[in-house]
Amino acid sequence: GAMLKERFGITPLLHLSCRDKNVLGLQSELLGMAALGMRHVLPLTGDPARVGDHPGASSVYDVNSIELISIIGKLNEGFSHAGKSLKARTQFVIGCTFNPNAKNLDSQVNRLERKVAAGAQFAMTQPVFDVRLVEET
Repeated sequence: GAMLKERFGITPLLHLSCRDKNVLGLQSELLGMAALGMRHVLPLTGDPARVGDHPGASSVYDVNSIELISIIGKLNEGFSHAGKSLKARTQFVIGCTFNPNAKNLDSQVNRLERKVAAGAQFAMTQPVFDVRLVEET
């Protein structure tokens, strides 16, 4: 992302998946991103390992996307996940995802509301295949 920003002058949106990373690792990645001037982040819970090409692997989730959004908000306030004061605040623009194609749309709307309450500033959707479902919501 930093190379693309420098070389082409674009604003990358870095996707950060919670799967198989603990809070310390996620926080470290975020602080590294901030040090490189990356500001736009899309926290994701991440798909279970069984969905990929290693179906026998186990998935590890220390936090989910909602909790990660909250952690990023704390970094923006100048505090680590543990509540320790940082020398500087990060300046992340925090995104979130929303799936308007889910079978249980009410659950997805509830999840989106929780993400916004945790600090998400914008939402990205999966492609919309049935406009009527979205209009009904």
